[in-house]
Formats: sequence, structure tokens, C-alpha cells
Amino acid sequence: MESAVGFSFHRAHGDAMKHRKDWFPQGHSWPSSVMWWTDDLASVDWAEADSSLVQLNENGHSRDGLTFQSLFSAEGETTKLHQARVQELRLG
Repeated sequence: MESAVGFSFHRAHGDAMKHRKDWFPQGHSWPSSVMWWTDDLASVDWAEADSSLVQLNENGHSRDGLTFQSLFSAEGETTKLHQARVQELRLG
């Protein structure tokens, strides 16, 4: 998760993410991003991403639809970021 934060919110991608509120209509209630655990990276596609986003919006956070604000391990347990590792990756 720490590497995902490092990528998502720093450098070029981070600069783009600062403008994500411009990409959605005002009053938009859906999450602007979603993450999920998978055992098969080759199977990840837009349909799976859409399914995870719908799951997150309709059922809340879980290992199948999570955000950086509410993290779950691959086993489905709630977890937190190791901020020191995020900082290390950001500066590295």
C-alpha cells in the first residue's frame, strides 16, 4: 500500500491527482478512485475496476473495494499505512 500512495500522490501522477475534483460534477457522491486485492494481475480490466467501484459505493469499504482512507489487508483485516515508509518512498 505504501508504494501505491507514493505513486498516487507524488510526482507527475500526484500533480494530476490534485485536479481530480475538476473531473467530476459538483455534488458527485461516488468515490473518485478505488483499489482492490487480486490474485491474478493479468485478469485486471476496466470491468473489474467498475465492479469494485460499484461495490465500494453500494456496500462500503472492504478488501474488494477500498481507498487510502480505509485500508484492508489481502485477508480482509483493517490496516493502516506505515507513514515512515511512505515518506521514505516519497523522498527516495
